[in-house]
Amino acid sequence: MDKLEQANFVDVFRYLYPEMKEKYTWWSYRTGVRSKNIGWRLDYFRVSKGIIPMIISMQHQEAVEGSDHCPIILEL
Repeated sequence: MDKLEQANFVDVFRYLYPEMKEKYTWWSYRTGVRSKNIGWRLDYFRVSKGIIPMIISMQHQEAVEGSDHCPIILEL
């Protein structure tokens, strides 16, 4: 991740929502951790700075179940 940042790739989620905390894309299969929102943010969209003006939205789809990851959507 550091090398991507050094190459001027931007974490879209942090760019759009710098103050938002406890927003995760992965939860262990251990009982109850997803409902308690105990997870990690493992899935990212990293874009070059030139793409930033093209971003319309970025969303986490927490309601989609069936995996230990939730889908994320980047709309350009």
